[in-house]
Amino acid sequence: MQYLADTGGEPKGSISFLITGDEEDISVNGTIKLLKWCAERGEKFDHCVLGEPSNVEVLGDCIKIGRRGSQSGTLYVDGVQGHVAYPHRAANPVPDISRLIVALADEPLDHGSAQFQASNLEFTSVDVGNTASNVIPGQARAKFNIRFNDNHTQETLRALVEERLTKACGNRIRARIVWEYSNSNVFVTKPGAFTDLAVSAIEEVTGRKPELSTSGGTSDARFISSYCPVIEFGLVGQTMHQIDERTPVSDLEKLTRIYRGCAGPVFRRVIAASVIQASVDTLRGRMTVEGLILHPHQIQPVRRRDGAAGGAVAGGECGGEIVGAPAAFADPHQRAHHRAHLAVQERARGRQDRNCVALPDDVELIERLLPAISPGIRCRERS
Repeated sequence: MQYLADTGGEPKGSISFLITGDEEDISVNGTIKLLKWCAERGEKFDHCVLGEPSNVEVLGDCIKIGRRGSQSGTLYVDGVQGHVAYPHRAANPVPDISRLIVALADEPLDHGSAQFQASNLEFTSVDVGNTASNVIPGQARAKFNIRFNDNHTQETLRALVEERLTKACGNRIRARIVWEYSNSNVFVTKPGAFTDLAVSAIEEVTGRKPELSTSGGTSDARFISSYCPVIEFGLVGQTMHQIDERTPVSDLEKLTRIYRGCAGPVFRRVIAASVIQASVDTLRGRMTVEGLILHPHQIQPVRRRDGAAGGAVAGGECGGEIVGAPAAFADPHQRAHHRAHLAVQERARGRQDRNCVALPDDVELIERLLPAISPGIRCRERS
């Protein structure tokens, strides 16, 4: 609300707030269903900042740009129940499951990747359900969880663990794994314009340059990543999930300023895009494009410097050409270093009115306006 008050009204865009109710549970309602509901109605999101307690020690020290996937399962080992006085008539599953636990836990699943730490398998409980100390149990089971990186999918990960289990069992141990359903897949938002914007906003408020991290547990970002780029930045997580979870008021105030620093440039870009579209529509009313540009990044300033264009300027009447531009109606063969020149010019006419349009030097915005097909651009006046 304060942002709207400061900018004098409604922004050119929208902000949606999503508060989920089952993120710490099985996560089948909440975020998943709402995102699907929005998609079915044609809603599209450009970016998302998730308010997870991403900071480790102080506000501004960490942004989460991805998360490892999570997969749980239970290892079952079958034996033969019997009395401890007659072990030859029984088959004890306890020593067998101990061997399998060591075999599965000791061998690394991988050695990490460019964005993620190594995957790890951890056993979290072992149980035989036996209250009698003089009876050999008929079955033993152990629960485990795997946090996996982008070297794996759920399917390839399961296949790898099953293969290692078969090898460890040999021809004697009878064991199997029952896998639990998981909607926690690995994802990453690769560093780029979006993360740069967040880093800049955080540095401006806190004076710290945050680490771009993929550590930690799962979050609802794993669902949002299928709909738009998502990062996680919120408060400091030192007391999360504790009794008397708390945060300093000063951190809340700083976080508000950081969120505004992320949203403001996005809205200003939307306004700039609207201006550019209006300008392009005007140009289309005056000219017909015969050739298109190979790629927006190949646009070169009219003075033929070797670099992306800082902007495209159209104008000129009374026979005057754009200073330093290629000859009128730029020929595809006049490219320097295979980069297309963009020269927009009208034929000489006796009219005295001028049409000068300056377009901002934002490649992302140009990409939205100019399709990429073939090199060179030529323009003629529409009759």
